[in-house]
Amino acid sequence: MVRGIAIKVAEDAENIMETYKIASETKEYVWYCYFGNPVTKPYGKGYGNAFFIGDGKLYHTHFKEIRAGIMHEGGKLNENEIDFLPKEYQNNIELQDEIAFFMKCGVIRELDYDKALECMFYEKTGKPYFPLEVRTAVCYVDFKCGLDDLII
Repeated sequence: MVRGIAIKVAEDAENIMETYKIASETKEYVWYCYFGNPVTKPYGKGYGNAFFIGDGKLYHTHFKEIRAGIMHEGGKLNENEIDFLPKEYQNNIELQDEIAFFMKCGVIRELDYDKALECMFYEKTGKPYFPLEVRTAVCYVDFKCGLDDLII
């Protein structure tokens, strides 16, 4: 079983995640920036997996670190770390005040959406994870099958 964080990517999820996916394949790591103010604060559990969901797509990454952004009484990325954002987002770095958290991600891979959702369950209740019914943008999940077989 794999434990991790499920993150709903709201608008234009496919383009956003493809941008991050490409950046993660060409850099040592990439900083994923979460805009908004999720109820669940994804700090402290020590799980190193994240699942990004939106537009009928599901992506997975192993992450190395999560930092609180300004919205959650954290900080900003320093100038050296800005190079590890996707190129398309480096010019918008002044928007850091609107970021809830930064996630330092390894390679981001797309998973088979339908098969992967059959394996996702809420950590707290053990009930199946249904993206259209999820009320929170960030939550903890258990993934009850092998990820390698689901990579597209």
